[in-house]
Amino acid sequence: MKYMLVLFLLCPVLVHAQDGAAREVALLTGMQGKVTLRSGGQESSPVLGHRLAGGDELRVLSGNASLVFLSGELVALKDGEALTLGTTYEKSMLSIAGTTRGLSNEDGTSVADDGVATASTGDVWQAQLASVSGIRGDAMAVAVAPRLAIADPRPVFCWFDSDSTATGSERNYALVLRDADGGTVLTQSLRGVVGRFNTWKLETPPSTFRAVAGARYSWAVLPAGSAPGEGAFDASFIYVDEQGMKQAAAQRERIAALRGEGAIDEMTMHTLLATFALDERERLFSDAVPHLLALGVWEHGRPYAAEQLARMLLRFGGQATALAPRAASLREDMLPR
Repeated sequence: MKYMLVLFLLCPVLVHAQDGAAREVALLTGMQGKVTLRSGGQESSPVLGHRLAGGDELRVLSGNASLVFLSGELVALKDGEALTLGTTYEKSMLSIAGTTRGLSNEDGTSVADDGVATASTGDVWQAQLASVSGIRGDAMAVAVAPRLAIADPRPVFCWFDSDSTATGSERNYALVLRDADGGTVLTQSLRGVVGRFNTWKLETPPSTFRAVAGARYSWAVLPAGSAPGEGAFDASFIYVDEQGMKQAAAQRERIAALRGEGAIDEMTMHTLLATFALDERERLFSDAVPHLLALGVWEHGRPYAAEQLARMLLRFGGQATALAPRAASLREDMLPR
């Protein structure tokens, strides 16, 4: 459906049962308070993004939790409620106030008509992470996102100044955006913090910026006063086809409506939007960045955000790849404020 992109990372795929293991059927998308997971006879405290298999029991002792089945139905749980997952939504059992019953249509909210794809598990990406851990990216502002394919008409630009000698200090930068012909579309003065994922949203695009299918752009963030040179920059992105633009817009509107109705909380909103963008069928990886950074603020969300950011940076190549080890150990002081 989207533009084909050459990637140097094992692509995420839908999870299938292997070696007799229980088939994964859902993804934990939100949680607050005390939530426990019983799986294989062992009890643990799960984190955001945990993949849930048939036979697992998710229980909310206090607070709330939400999970989305890979078939696309979201279920929200609150104090005292528990869900024992079956092989499908219809075969799962909900326990409320001592009563156990199967899930009905009223218990779930459809959030993905085509289902949800989750990244594969395994250590392949960890090995790739180790292979770039020695690459230096110091003393420069790295353009993190957007890269590759995007659909957001007002993209969030993200950069990271990796100068290890000045971590925590503020600096002035210039964001330069160019079209496919190398013409400068925008030069924006910005202020950021060294050692932090800094972000800036294109709230009011210039008239020469067209967020239409197939439009290509490149960009860089430079120290204030630097000469940007000529031609295209290393960080580039392209708007997906018309169908992809419409689908992405519809998903954003759908999730925003659920949030406005109070059907989902803020954490779940960001997780669902990130999951949609990270879906290998959509390939809108850059569009997930602001949502992953938002999820990193929560203690339960940071491991998921760190892993997904690291995987994404490995895809992007160049200096962005050099940042992957830092993202994998994401600290709170590296997040936007």
